[in-house]
Amino acid sequence: MCHTEESFVQCYLRVNPNDDMISDKTRRRHLLLSLLQYHVPPAGGLRSQYTPWYEVYKCRAQVRSLQCVHSYLGILFSLTDMDVVRRSLVWSAFLLGLGSALPKQEVNGIFGESVTFDVSFPLPEEHRIMWNFGETGNVTVVMFASDGSDPLYNVQYRGRSSLLGDGTLRLDKLTYADEGCYGLYVYDDKAFTTIIVPYQLSVFAILRAPSFSVLSDLIVDGKNVTLHCDSGSQNVTTYTFYRGEKMICSEPHVTCRGAYLDLTPITESDSGSYTCSIQNPVSSSTSAPLSLTVSVPVSAVTLTSNKPDQLLWPGEDSVHLLCSSTGTDVTYSWSLDGAAIPEEPRYRLTPETSLLIISPVSAKDNGEFMCTARNWINSENSSRLNLKLAAPVSAVSLTSNTSGALWAGQDSVSLYCTAQGSDITFSWRLNGLPVSSNPPYYITGGESPPTSTLTISPIPKNHIGPFTCTATNRLNKETSPEINLNVNWYPEGNIECTAQGHGRGLHFSCSWPGGRPAANVTMIYNDVTETKHHEVTRHVSVWQIAHSSNLTCIGEYFGETFSCSLIFGFRVFSGFFGQVLRFLTLLSNDHKEICP
Repeated sequence: MCHTEESFVQCYLRVNPNDDMISDKTRRRHLLLSLLQYHVPPAGGLRSQYTPWYEVYKCRAQVRSLQCVHSYLGILFSLTDMDVVRRSLVWSAFLLGLGSALPKQEVNGIFGESVTFDVSFPLPEEHRIMWNFGETGNVTVVMFASDGSDPLYNVQYRGRSSLLGDGTLRLDKLTYADEGCYGLYVYDDKAFTTIIVPYQLSVFAILRAPSFSVLSDLIVDGKNVTLHCDSGSQNVTTYTFYRGEKMICSEPHVTCRGAYLDLTPITESDSGSYTCSIQNPVSSSTSAPLSLTVSVPVSAVTLTSNKPDQLLWPGEDSVHLLCSSTGTDVTYSWSLDGAAIPEEPRYRLTPETSLLIISPVSAKDNGEFMCTARNWINSENSSRLNLKLAAPVSAVSLTSNTSGALWAGQDSVSLYCTAQGSDITFSWRLNGLPVSSNPPYYITGGESPPTSTLTISPIPKNHIGPFTCTATNRLNKETSPEINLNVNWYPEGNIECTAQGHGRGLHFSCSWPGGRPAANVTMIYNDVTETKHHEVTRHVSVWQIAHSSNLTCIGEYFGETFSCSLIFGFRVFSGFFGQVLRFLTLLSNDHKEICP
């Protein structure tokens, strides 16, 4: 037996003088067995007299490493219930020498509620149990129990801890101070073995809903935006972010960093309802929805017409002009030639102002339309658009390809009629009557500018004019000034010389009609010469006609000269009463009678 005044080491060396307790593991276990066999510590004086227990602990530390029980023996001396100390102190030293540790178990508890440290194996038939709390150098015994006896609880845990039948420890009214490392020691009295199970307790509060807000001033497409899920001082282990029902942290432009969500950059498709969820091992909570509307700057402003290629007739047709753009909350304004469109009933804007209806169009719409799209971020103008307005007929002119003389039946001529206006048709007139499109008339047209060409080939007689052309469209018509042609043609046949009886005389005629310009006709008789256009006539008394008198007619036309002549003679007869009768006769050039 050890003496009361002996230290444990002294006692062991006295009983086993040839043993060195630090030599090997077997000797250290023999030492512990001897301590259990020969000595139970007295009720007092442990702190001063039995400091060699620390040496025993140090020896244990050389044998194995066990979580949560470092400096365990030292903490036992702080217990006020010395019965617990006496029983647990010796047994703890024994366990430290012979125990085997299982993997650590993680246990989560709710602040203010209860938690159980479950035992996952059946207890031995004869066993002793100890639960402790703390890390190396600061260990506290929670309770101690032997099989068949009531548990002994540390004063710090009385009233809020319970040992259940299977060895499970229940701890009530959890506080954050209860967080840490717990150890279970189960000794099998028959097998002389020890099982050590470490537990790690984390205490969490039931989470309240976090607040969710935008940290960025501008939520504009292309900018970087950060959202903050503010949980306050709550113990949160995980943050999760959602757009609608979809988790978004895996999207390419999204970065989730703890309580912050970064959108780099944010796009219009990111508009929607956002929530953040916070979690810890015992609860989760979700924020109120945060509605996020991403504003998009105005861009790609275009102005189009529903009748881009159609001719619009003022006073008849209507047109729709549509202004479109990308951007959010866009409004539109309209201008014509740089000024706001006038307030006229013809102009009507739809409620969203992106569609301008002009009904009917007017000649006043002949200008540049433009729309401006704007939102709170910026504004942008469209390109300019001109309506394809029909124009009335104007400036009708008529010209000829020649101003010189034209010879009928030989020459050709082209007349050109031009006008300004839209969708023009032309018609031709000669002397107020329509000109057909049959030969010798050939009519062709042109578009730019509107033109009609009348070709006459060959030109007939008497087609001097006046010629006119009329240009017509749906709005009006206009007639050109008249034009006359300089058409010439030869006289008909050859110059003619005639003499006809008229009373007691003769009517002489030199004639070459039908020419344009008129032929010059000259009559020579009895040395009297007279010249006129087309025809020269003279009345001669029969008494003025001498035998072998000569009537000569000369026709001259553009340098060419033609002539004819008549020779007159008399035949003398005696009458029944002896009188002398004279008869005028027409002789040939050799004075032979050809016409008595």
